[in-house]
Amino acid sequence: MPKKIILFFLTAALLSILAGCDGNTASFVDQSGDTAFALQDAFDTSVKAEAYTNELFTSMLSEEGISQYEILLTTGGFITSDPLVYISGYQYSYDGKNAVYGYKLQLNDDGSTFTVLEEGVEIGEFVCLNESSSAEG
Repeated sequence: MPKKIILFFLTAALLSILAGCDGNTASFVDQSGDTAFALQDAFDTSVKAEAYTNELFTSMLSEEGISQYEILLTTGGFITSDPLVYISGYQYSYDGKNAVYGYKLQLNDDGSTFTVLEEGVEIGEFVCLNESSSAEG
């Protein structure tokens, strides 16, 4: 008889643990799936944002008269705000100097184009986690 009672309580405890305190484990799993999807979508969009800024960066260098350069680092990602802000940064060298430049972007409502919110050395320093020699003046 005591073995049956102990077995009953162990089974009840195990079921309680598996079911969760309020029985809402299914919604928790769904939320974590939604979170994973949202993070993957944000990452994928940050890759598109970086591709977009590659053209802007090349154009900016051309406007500055810099034709011979080497890109040392390209990095990007997103800032979890509402709406998400996408960031891209470049560390590059030209004429024996090292510099950084970066962009903050927002995805437009059409879901395929971006608006540049900010750009410049300061954004590049933030994104590349670097203090450039061009900012030292």
